[in-house]
Amino acid sequence: MEGNRGTVCVTGGTGFIASWLVMRLLEHGYSVRTTVRPDPDGTRDISFLKNLPGASERLRILTAELGDPKSFGPAIDGCVGVFHVATPVDFEDREPEPVVTKRCIDGALGILRACLNSKTVKRVVYTSSLYAVQLNNSNADILDEDSWSDVDSIRGITRFAASYAISKTLTEKAVLEFGERHGLEVVTVIPSLVHGPFICPKFASSVQNSLALVLDKTISRAAHIFMFISMSISRACGRRGESTHLPLQAPRRQGPVHMFLSHDDHRRDVEVSLGKIPGVSDTLTGVLEGSERSQARQPFVEEAVGHWLRV
Repeated sequence: MEGNRGTVCVTGGTGFIASWLVMRLLEHGYSVRTTVRPDPDGTRDISFLKNLPGASERLRILTAELGDPKSFGPAIDGCVGVFHVATPVDFEDREPEPVVTKRCIDGALGILRACLNSKTVKRVVYTSSLYAVQLNNSNADILDEDSWSDVDSIRGITRFAASYAISKTLTEKAVLEFGERHGLEVVTVIPSLVHGPFICPKFASSVQNSLALVLDKTISRAAHIFMFISMSISRACGRRGESTHLPLQAPRRQGPVHMFLSHDDHRRDVEVSLGKIPGVSDTLTGVLEGSERSQARQPFVEEAVGHWLRV
């Protein structure tokens, strides 16, 4: 039996963000279809999804993969909204960047075509990343809807997670362009540091790094710096993961919508806090020295929990 609020699809349901989203949507009365990658051997444990409150009545788990965009059709058909969260995560750049990027774009556009063909999907919410926004040479104090990572610059420099950053940047652009060209309402959500309690049995990489700081484990200098920058911009907390479905319920609007966290974080405050942890202070010393941007403060709004959107 379908829930009173209609049926929605969440791709990549076994991931950190998607599993929270599935749970919150069930709590809010939606019927949910979520996709997971094929598991020919049947060894993957997805009981954490099946055991969610309301799952036995209102959750369907289907198989689909980005390499076969048409495989998402059955999960999307008849839905009122789609949350595209699934993405290849290859921070070690094990696959060539063009391969990862093509799979991301083809998969996302295939999902959008399925949304158009359904005749029922009213809105698509795409989960992008801070990696699609901040990696450029603009030195901008504030990141907004016109901020994009510089793909050519990333390709020209050996960077941690280069394929992830490039694929997220180009996929978000492709998703927005497709929506505008075909009259499909698309919203993109841009989380930065994702941390907090988890439902799925695997850590998000940023959760691993957060715990490493607390537990005095070793993480790379690059991870220290990225966490420092991300935490001072916004924090997407799994405990309030329901924020990612607010764009589905919100009235239609034109132009950018900005949604931020409930705290007024100051970069210097973050530096001081992390600097109290043994071994971290040496990593952070001088990172912001002499930077006027360290004095910038950004307002945050209670309900949005660390996301900002492109519409």
